Amino acid sequence: MKKTLMVVGIILCAAAAWAQSPNVPAAGGVVEHGRYLVSVTGCNDCHTPRLKNGMLDQTHKLCGTTLDFGPLHPMPHWAKKSPEIAGLKHWTDEQALKFLTTGLDKHGEHADPPMPRFHFNQNDARDIIAYLRTLK
Repeated sequence: MKKTLMVVGIILCAAAAWAQSPNVPAAGGVVEHGRYLVSVTGCNDCHTPRLKNGMLDQTHKLCGTTLDFGPLHPMPHWAKKSPEIAGLKHWTDEQALKFLTTGLDKHGEHADPPMPRFHFNQNDARDIIAYLRTLK
């Protein structure tokens, strides 16, 4: 009986974890899912300035900043600043969708390092855009 209850408990926990999968929009909807994706992919680490104590400055979340790290050896096209992505002020939704799904910006170029190359699926990209549009 104990083994059966334990197995049922494990199955229920696994089902609950699957139901909360990041690939399935949570109860908060697309904006919350976009916030989650921005958080787990590390966008905040480079696009949000830091306070003197090293913590992220939440009052300027994703507003761009001077990067406080660099390569050990010279690297062509290394970005010294990250752009503001809060609000996507200089991007149309179509341009942002292209960037998030192909890695190519509105000029058809890849972002300079240290920006990683990535390819979100269309649904995740739309959720990220919806979240970034909520930020001012």
